[in-house]
Amino acid sequence: MTNKTLLSLLFSSILLIFGLNTQADAKVVDEVRTKSAQSGYEDAHTLVAQYKGEKSGVTFESYSSLWKITDKLKQLEAELLKNKHGEELALLGKIVIIPNSPAGENVLGEYMANYKFTSTNVSLLSNRTIYLFGGNENTTIQSMAYTLSHEYGHHFTFYHLLNKENKMPGTWKTSEYAKSRGVQSTSSPAHDKPFGEYVWALPEIMAEDYVQLFGSDTAIKVGAQMNVELPTPFDVPTIQEYWNKYLPNYEPKSALPFYLTSYEMNSYNANMYNLQLLLQNMNQKPTYVHATEGTGRYESVRLDTIKDTEESNKWYNYRQLSSDVNWVLDKTESETMRLTAIQHSDIGFNRGAKSLKLNYKNIASNVTSGVEVFKDSKIYNASEIKTMLREIAVENGIPPEILKAIAYNETAMQQYNSAGQPNISSDGGIGIMQVTLPEVEAISKGIDLERLKWDTRYNIQIGAKILKEKWNNPNLPKINDKNPSVVADWYFAIMAYNGLSKRNDPTINGALAYQEKVIDTIRKHSLFPITYNDIEKINITYPYPDKPDIMVFADSEYKWPNLNDKSRQMWSKGKMVYAWNNQLSFSNLRNGVNGSVKKQLPHYTPLEIIAGPFEVAEKENHYSMYEVKGNGFEGYISSSNIVEGNVTLFKDVTFGESASAITYLQLKKIISGYPDGTFKPNQALTRRQAAAMLVKELGLTLPEGYTMKATDMKPGDANYREMAIVEAYGFMGRNGSLNPKGTLTRAQMAQIMAEAYKNIYKPSLENASFTDVKKTDWSYDYINTLAYNNITVTSGGEFRPNGHVTRSQFSLFLMRTIEKK
Repeated sequence: MTNKTLLSLLFSSILLIFGLNTQADAKVVDEVRTKSAQSGYEDAHTLVAQYKGEKSGVTFESYSSLWKITDKLKQLEAELLKNKHGEELALLGKIVIIPNSPAGENVLGEYMANYKFTSTNVSLLSNRTIYLFGGNENTTIQSMAYTLSHEYGHHFTFYHLLNKENKMPGTWKTSEYAKSRGVQSTSSPAHDKPFGEYVWALPEIMAEDYVQLFGSDTAIKVGAQMNVELPTPFDVPTIQEYWNKYLPNYEPKSALPFYLTSYEMNSYNANMYNLQLLLQNMNQKPTYVHATEGTGRYESVRLDTIKDTEESNKWYNYRQLSSDVNWVLDKTESETMRLTAIQHSDIGFNRGAKSLKLNYKNIASNVTSGVEVFKDSKIYNASEIKTMLREIAVENGIPPEILKAIAYNETAMQQYNSAGQPNISSDGGIGIMQVTLPEVEAISKGIDLERLKWDTRYNIQIGAKILKEKWNNPNLPKINDKNPSVVADWYFAIMAYNGLSKRNDPTINGALAYQEKVIDTIRKHSLFPITYNDIEKINITYPYPDKPDIMVFADSEYKWPNLNDKSRQMWSKGKMVYAWNNQLSFSNLRNGVNGSVKKQLPHYTPLEIIAGPFEVAEKENHYSMYEVKGNGFEGYISSSNIVEGNVTLFKDVTFGESASAITYLQLKKIISGYPDGTFKPNQALTRRQAAAMLVKELGLTLPEGYTMKATDMKPGDANYREMAIVEAYGFMGRNGSLNPKGTLTRAQMAQIMAEAYKNIYKPSLENASFTDVKKTDWSYDYINTLAYNNITVTSGGEFRPNGHVTRSQFSLFLMRTIEKK
């Protein structure tokens, strides 16, 4: 007995309320509203729970007793945010759970769109509402996930069609979206009318596209696109190109290779089939395989969930599947079937396969085998190639800078030549990585030489494995601690990738040696800090007369202390970094992966990575881009302009030079913040805090036998040791009192700094004039020294000698001083 579920033809509905200008007011209902969908569903029920989303700002209201727990509404918010979103989220006001189905038995949700327009512009209004129906039946996050994603898809696509394309509902058939989706022509059944077939309504097509391209992992796991006659968004590459125009950080992704490689009649019943399905390039990510019978009468079923593998070539046997699923393999149930595969991506578009459409009457024609199975379905662009190189490098524990540079040196990152044929060199090197293996060795290692020619990802994977084998070769010299994250430590592995022969001896061929060219590429194209001068001379001998080109390393280990920089393209969300540019005094923050400069960040600006890495469109630029947030800003920054560090985004520190100074001193372990995540930058600096900072920075110790003279401190007091040290060196406490809890004036700070760093500051060659400091004042010489050395400068000629020094100000003065060493 088979268990099938009829497709709910009213999966969701939209109520359009036209918010017009003051000259007009009207309501227009789309084809779903004609089935009596109305707003105001709350009136028939009692509110049982309400929660204002802490992260989304959306209010969640429940009128269902089975959704009355606040923690459950928090989980619903978390599920909402797993659907990709942007600035449109701010226009969503609330999500309402209704216990029954007031809009119709099969209507699971509803989106309330309200917008305004003039003769030239249209825009979505704020406080939009999503209704989720059937709360007493759909009592879990999993049962609500698809509906939530679909309804948010309405919100997302309405925003973009209205605010970005400036298209009024009723004209969407002429939109760029419709054109990119292939439904713009009059022959297409797709429509944007209030009445018409539900599954062909453009708002529904767009919402379904949203789920597939942007939806959460839970949502896409539930089912496939409901309109089985319409190509999926993964069948139409132009739809990702459309979104990339409005969402520049969403780079189009290549389709998952998905094939029917074999089939057989089930021995139990000739009407039933067993299918062998091949899925490739899954990157170890969970991949969901859905099956939909060809008429669209029934809901799709999930045929499989494939995890933790790069490739799956699996048989699906009718008798081994449950009755909820196996009916799709029975030709008496349906003559045709559509198979789809999809995986969730935390960054960018979800990734899916092109649909497999099977016709049981002629199933042999649907089989793909031989070279066509692994032949690239497209020529990848530079961003996609670099993404593959980076992903595969990370999978193998290789710095991506290295794998990109090897591919660039070998073939300029090209799998194919200008004639569209595989890149094969005169010595037999194959493809983008120029993999060169004798047939016997390839067979012994299970490497498919034919696939190397036609499958770019596979070629990169094999190249990476070969490089990793070289890294693990115990006969190669070890560099420093042989840390796989340190780029320079791969020097000999890179050399071995091309061959341990005389042509790669840097003592003979210098910069022409293979590994030297690769490192030069890393330096120039990844903008990575690695220099020739830090690579010491290597001791290589040639002891075999019969093999004069074969090198032997006389030393088993090298210490290159200045070459310890780790890869900057292996970080992920949550990593703390800071801005640093080797060429300029600032780093550019951009408004997108390939965007324009929106801000210039000074050195040591603290940052948190919130997404990435991403690859830029330009092939020559091998650095990656990360989305980051700082003190009051967000944007995108090059991997070459950030450095990993134990830094903090203090919630009370604003962007600027002081934030950089605080980070600078934090990296030097001179300062730290408070347990509540604050730094209190505007708080007056106490004398004992200043003492602690100076002692740490200068590395001062208490002179042997010294006893504190001041009478206002005793052993065990906070910072007793540091205060004793500064007293011993004469920086504080000259009048027999240290006053540890007292604040430090700017004049006192000038005296302490001038004396503590007298060997660092340049002697003043001129006497500056200050409006509030006389040249006869006790503090003038100290203040003049700081001003001459540009440690502290005030506007209008003031110094404010009696003003208190704040924690952030002293951090800034100290950083400026240290940088003069």
